[in-house]
Amino acid sequence: MKRSVFISHSSEDKSIAERVCAYLEKNGVLCWIAPRDVTPGKNYGVAILDAIDECRVFVLILSSYSNESRQVVREVERAASSDSIILPFRVEDVQPARNIAFYVSAAHWLDATEKPVESHFDELLTAIRNWEKTEESPGAPPPPPTAVTPSRTLPAGPRPWPLLIISAVGAVIILAGLTYMFTRFFQPRTAKPFVSPSEMSPAATATPPPSMEPSATAAAPAISPPSLKENPSPSLMPPPGRRKPGEPLHSPIVAEPPPTSATPTPSRLRPGQRLISPTPAASPTPLSGTLNVPVVREVAASSYLNDRSRPNLAFDGDPATAWMSKSHAIEQSIIVHFKSPVLIRSVSILNGDARDEEHYRLCSRARTLRMILSDGATQMLTFEDVLKIQRFDLTRPTTVDWIKFEIVSVFRGSKSNRAGISEITFNQPAP
Repeated sequence: MKRSVFISHSSEDKSIAERVCAYLEKNGVLCWIAPRDVTPGKNYGVAILDAIDECRVFVLILSSYSNESRQVVREVERAASSDSIILPFRVEDVQPARNIAFYVSAAHWLDATEKPVESHFDELLTAIRNWEKTEESPGAPPPPPTAVTPSRTLPAGPRPWPLLIISAVGAVIILAGLTYMFTRFFQPRTAKPFVSPSEMSPAATATPPPSMEPSATAAAPAISPPSLKENPSPSLMPPPGRRKPGEPLHSPIVAEPPPTSATPTPSRLRPGQRLISPTPAASPTPLSGTLNVPVVREVAASSYLNDRSRPNLAFDGDPATAWMSKSHAIEQSIIVHFKSPVLIRSVSILNGDARDEEHYRLCSRARTLRMILSDGATQMLTFEDVLKIQRFDLTRPTTVDWIKFEIVSVFRGSKSNRAGISEITFNQPAP
């Protein structure tokens, strides 16, 4: 029996893990859980490895006990190496231990810290089914073709006249084709008409007339090709290509100098793209000491309120969108992974819900953030309670793979205890 979900848990969380397993299997999702599914007589470690390789989804019951369990750490590492989908199901208000944070920090956490824990089982089931649909859709086999058996009999009664006319015309076309083939391939070669050399036009002969001797040709002055800039002959212009829907028709620009290798000109414009002539100001010489702006690969958070407050909105460049925590702001965190290691010198943060002053005051805002770097260094960031971008220089510029921001204290909102961050950028120049 093929199972699709592996449930990893510490022995102290056995009761919660068994309730999760019972709920998923009740709703048609087959699970593997130890020690229930270990075959008697089989090596325990081998059974665990085989089950992780078989299951596509790896559910981690995340708690303070699993943080300290070496067996759970080994199972998470195996799931990551098998390219399994790791879904941390956090049942305590704790952060992943350092030895498993690398594997689960970028995943979508399911926060089940609010009691009862059973109220969050449906969210876990929905996440698993969504992943199963994502995995099955690319390889879904096409539906089998429907066989259609043509009718072998004609309906009774006289043939309709249109059909008889079409048949007659078809017979005439076939007969004409056969006649042409016969006369084309079986007619004697001597019967083919030909044109004698004396009847051919002088212009069609390969020998030039006497007036076109090489001596006369040599006397003519050499003609150099015209300059496209001075004499734009239509014959030298490239023929217009087919335009895409919505693309404007541009006349060729003659007065512009040919593009250099430093400023290539695109061969085809995309819909709505304008042709801009390169100018010296368009390609400035890079200055020494230019700050390196990192490329974000993925973002995750301890929780988020809804789809309009996902953690990636804190890095979209739009101050009107924000990451907003789902529950009380204290100890909520957001982590960003970079595409490649990058030197970080400063961080600039737009705190709270920055749509306007009213939204900014309704929800809580971070008063103090703990910034944790991938090399283990930490730094506390203290904010002013104002709606503006606040910049912080790192104590020591560091090359990192990821950075985590954890809310330590807040300015309380007038209506909600949730807190958020609208924008986070790195290595921005000082105002």
